[in-house]
Amino acid sequence: MNLHQSLFKILHWLSATIQNSSFDEVHFAETNLSGASISMSNFTYSFMINVDLMGATLEMCNFTGANLAGCKMTDANIYLSYFVKINLTGCHGITDAQLAQATSIAGAILPNGTQVP
Repeated sequence: MNLHQSLFKILHWLSATIQNSSFDEVHFAETNLSGASISMSNFTYSFMINVDLMGATLEMCNFTGANLAGCKMTDANIYLSYFVKINLTGCHGITDAQLAQATSIAGAILPNGTQVP
Protein backbone atom coordinates (compact mmCIF):
# COMPACT_ATOMS: atom_id res chain seq x y z
CA MET A 1 0.00 0.00 0.00
CA ASN A 2 1.46 3.38 -0.98
CA LEU A 3 -0.25 6.43 0.52
CA HIS A 4 2.45 9.01 -0.27
CA GLN A 5 1.50 12.55 0.86
CA SER A 6 -2.00 11.59 2.03
CA LEU A 7 -3.89 13.23 4.91
CA PHE A 8 -5.65 11.24 7.62
CA LYS A 9 -7.76 13.30 10.02
CA ILE A 10 -9.32 11.88 13.19
CA LEU A 11 -8.63 8.35 12.04
CA HIS A 12 -9.11 5.37 14.37
CA TRP A 13 -7.02 2.34 13.39
CA LEU A 14 -7.10 0.66 16.79
CA SER A 15 -5.45 -2.78 16.71
CA ALA A 16 -4.99 -2.55 12.92
CA THR A 17 -2.44 -4.80 11.20
CA ILE A 18 -0.32 -3.10 8.53
CA GLN A 19 2.69 -4.59 6.70
CA ASN A 20 5.01 -3.47 3.90
CA SER A 21 3.27 -0.13 3.43
CA SER A 22 4.54 3.33 2.53
CA PHE A 23 3.29 6.38 4.42
CA ASP A 24 6.02 8.79 3.21
CA GLU A 25 5.16 12.43 3.97
CA VAL A 26 1.68 11.44 5.17
CA HIS A 27 -0.07 13.76 7.65
CA PHE A 28 -1.84 11.99 10.50
CA ALA A 29 -4.05 14.45 12.42
CA GLU A 30 -5.44 13.32 15.79
CA THR A 31 -5.03 9.69 14.73
CA ASN A 32 -5.41 6.74 17.08
CA LEU A 33 -3.15 3.80 16.25
CA SER A 34 -3.10 2.33 19.76
CA GLY A 35 -2.56 -1.41 19.77
CA ALA A 36 -1.81 -1.45 16.03
CA SER A 37 0.67 -3.96 14.62
CA ILE A 38 2.76 -2.22 11.96
CA SER A 39 5.82 -3.88 10.45
CA MET A 40 8.28 -3.26 7.63
CA SER A 41 6.56 0.02 6.73
CA ASN A 42 7.93 3.43 5.83
CA PHE A 43 6.90 6.68 7.57
CA THR A 44 9.74 8.86 6.23
CA TYR A 45 9.08 12.57 6.83
CA SER A 46 5.53 11.88 8.03
CA PHE A 47 3.73 14.27 10.39
CA MET A 48 2.32 12.28 13.29
CA ILE A 49 1.84 15.05 15.86
CA ASN A 50 -0.23 14.00 18.91
CA VAL A 51 -0.86 10.53 17.45
CA ASP A 52 -1.79 7.78 19.94
CA LEU A 53 0.66 4.88 19.53
CA MET A 54 0.17 3.38 22.99
CA GLY A 55 0.78 -0.36 22.95
CA ALA A 56 1.47 -0.31 19.20
CA THR A 57 4.03 -2.62 17.63
CA LEU A 58 6.17 -0.67 15.15
CA GLU A 59 8.75 -3.29 14.17
CA MET A 60 11.32 -2.79 11.42
CA CYS A 61 9.75 0.51 10.31
CA ASN A 62 11.51 3.60 9.00
CA PHE A 63 10.55 6.88 10.69
CA THR A 64 13.52 8.90 9.37
CA GLY A 65 12.75 12.63 9.58
CA ALA A 66 9.23 12.05 10.94
CA ASN A 67 7.62 14.46 13.40
CA LEU A 68 6.07 12.59 16.34
CA ALA A 69 5.91 15.58 18.71
CA GLY A 70 3.39 15.07 21.49
CA CYS A 71 2.71 11.41 20.62
CA LYS A 72 1.60 8.90 23.23
CA MET A 73 4.01 5.96 23.13
CA THR A 74 3.50 4.10 26.41
CA ASP A 75 4.33 0.41 25.86
CA ALA A 76 5.01 0.94 22.13
CA ASN A 77 7.44 -1.57 20.63
CA ILE A 78 9.89 0.05 18.19
CA TYR A 79 12.12 -3.01 17.72
CA LEU A 80 14.63 -2.57 14.87
CA SER A 81 12.97 0.63 13.62
CA TYR A 82 14.88 3.67 12.36
CA PHE A 83 14.23 6.81 14.42
CA VAL A 84 16.91 8.87 12.64
CA LYS A 85 16.38 12.66 12.81
CA ILE A 86 12.92 12.08 14.30
CA ASN A 87 11.20 14.73 16.44
CA LEU A 88 9.90 13.28 19.72
CA THR A 89 9.52 16.64 21.51
CA GLY A 90 6.89 16.33 24.25
CA CYS A 91 6.28 12.67 23.42
CA HIS A 92 4.59 10.90 26.34
CA GLY A 93 5.47 7.47 27.71
CA ILE A 94 8.55 6.64 25.64
CA THR A 95 11.42 5.30 27.73
CA ASP A 96 15.15 4.84 27.29
CA ALA A 97 14.50 1.07 27.16
CA GLN A 98 12.14 1.55 24.22
CA LEU A 99 14.60 3.81 22.40
CA ALA A 100 17.31 1.17 22.90
CA GLN A 101 15.18 -1.21 20.76
CA ALA A 102 15.54 1.03 17.71
CA THR A 103 18.21 0.32 15.11
CA SER A 104 19.25 3.99 15.23
CA ILE A 105 18.14 7.22 16.91
CA ALA A 106 20.96 9.34 15.43
CA GLY A 107 20.00 13.01 15.24
CA ALA A 108 16.70 12.41 17.05
CA ILE A 109 15.18 15.15 19.18
CA LEU A 110 14.17 13.48 22.44
CA PRO A 111 11.00 14.26 24.45
CA ASN A 112 12.93 16.68 26.69
CA GLY A 113 14.21 18.62 23.64
CA THR A 114 17.80 17.36 23.64
CA GLN A 115 19.22 16.13 20.34
CA VAL A 116 21.09 12.85 19.94
CA PRO A 117 24.43 13.30 18.13
